[in-house]
Amino acid sequence: MKTIISTFLMSATLFAGAITAKDPYVRVMPPGASASAGFVVFENSSDKDIKIIGANTDFAGTTELHTHEIKEGIMQMRKVESMTVPAKGKLVLKPHGKHLMFFDLKKNLKPNDKVQIKFKLSNDETLDATFMARDLKSKH
Repeated sequence: MKTIISTFLMSATLFAGAITAKDPYVRVMPPGASASAGFVVFENSSDKDIKIIGANTDFAGTTELHTHEIKEGIMQMRKVESMTVPAKGKLVLKPHGKHLMFFDLKKNLKPNDKVQIKFKLSNDETLDATFMARDLKSKH
């Protein structure tokens, strides 16, 4: 039964007007780690681009939007102020690409723990999403 509920929660779609969040998850980190990352697929059903302009959660002191870029042959993470979910399109946050960063973790997550993350959108809406914690060894 627990597996069925967990599977449902992990595949659930969360709505905020035109934006939906699919398969949201945050990485479980070793005890004592001060940062983690989150991943999700945002879909936009509207005819206008909508930006993700911020995020926050109670389980971390700071939440940032990040991307990876290659600078002088070295892959680096870089904080960005916003990410655009194109009209009638998707924005994919995934490992080694665009993602969320959580700093100053306030608790150690275990696999299948759930955390709430609130996203601020450029259309003056917010999206509340429940992220499932996944172990580092989990395949994505």
